[in-house]
Amino acid sequence: ARNGKPSSASVAMLAFVGELGGDTAIYLRRLDGDPDFRKLNGTETAVGTPSFSPDNAWIVVRRQSDATIVKVAVTGGGATILATPEGPQGAFAHWGTDQHFVYSGGPNGLRRVPANGGTPEPLLKTAGASRYSFLLPDGSGVLFSRARGVFLLDLKSDSVTLVAPNGTH
Repeated sequence: ARNGKPSSASVAMLAFVGELGGDTAIYLRRLDGDPDFRKLNGTETAVGTPSFSPDNAWIVVRRQSDATIVKVAVTGGGATILATPEGPQGAFAHWGTDQHFVYSGGPNGLRRVPANGGTPEPLLKTAGASRYSFLLPDGSGVLFSRARGVFLLDLKSDSVTLVAPNGTH
């Protein structure tokens, strides 16, 4: 808490990629009665869906300008580059509870990266483009989409199951 107010990480927030005043970036709004949206510096040219860290202190998103996945503190400050996805369709990072995040690596499938950055680890043994990755809350699997539908990757068995034929996300 600062000045008797709860820290940003302890307040429910809404984050979205949008354009206000000609600037495409992530905008935050605290849901504690504050009606203002605040631009999150370091997220200019953000694309995809922002994802909060488990403690709500950070947001991870892809920037189109330099094709990187970055994390930015919700309290402000600069962006930290965590990964550079392969191909133009890579992105859609989602933060998990195990201090890693996953992202769709475009033509090279799903990748997992430590929350502080590092070498992307392939999660799928089969080739193929993937999009819209989402870690399950218990960390046991990843939902993702491909041309034929929405799939579930079980991270313990490495098995992939089609869960929604012809779905996209």
